[in-house]
Amino acid sequence: MPGRSAAAALADANRVVAAAERSRRYLGVGLELHVSKQWARVRELIAEGALGRLRYANLTLFRRPFSTGSGNWRRTTERVGSWILEEPIHYIDLLLWYFRERGLPVEVSADGVPSALGGGMYDAFTCTLRFADGAYAVFSQCLGGFEHSLVLEIAGDGGALRTWWAGAMDRTLVPDFELKLKRAGAAEAEVVAIEKSGEVFELEEQFRRLVEDVPRRMPLASPRDALPSLRICFEIERALSERRPIKLAWT
Repeated sequence: MPGRSAAAALADANRVVAAAERSRRYLGVGLELHVSKQWARVRELIAEGALGRLRYANLTLFRRPFSTGSGNWRRTTERVGSWILEEPIHYIDLLLWYFRERGLPVEVSADGVPSALGGGMYDAFTCTLRFADGAYAVFSQCLGGFEHSLVLEIAGDGGALRTWWAGAMDRTLVPDFELKLKRAGAAEAEVVAIEKSGEVFELEEQFRRLVEDVPRRMPLASPRDALPSLRICFEIERALSERRPIKLAWT
């Protein structure tokens, strides 16, 4: 998809999905946060009704600059596409997963600080996804920070939660993390126990599941389910370049 227009890239993605569905071959998308002991637990709490009807979310990623990657691929537009597609797509997917009952966003707006590299690279950006019922979710990424930290806050009409993860780097084996939940009517927030959390452990679990998922033709995340996240990332790029909110229509 790098080097192509968003419309052409999305058309290609739709053709891949259609071909996989026609052939009934296994095709999965590597959204490993779906198996995270921390980030998937948030989805479980939402599904259980612990937060009621979601109204607001704020997810912030503060980290060191991206490494160059082999052959400088992360800093080459023709190879990486953009830094919004590199890592934030995973967190846009998380927000869509959390707000699934609200439907898909009807508008996206964004603002950011372009990188000196140009070509759709942003050293920092913030986007807002707005839903038809008035709920909204915000995602921010800053590549001018240090170490690697994530903070998520979500509030609904039945409760709220805050969870965070921090490490010297994204693939550390010894991160710090916590999940707190406050239910409506409770005097204090409770600490929700979660097991080890981090990209290393999530990738291990994803690889373990492949052994079962491939023979059953049941991917962790299907390509069709992943398409909205891809489109929204392209629309974030468009909102940044055109400096205006983008209305979204889904068929």
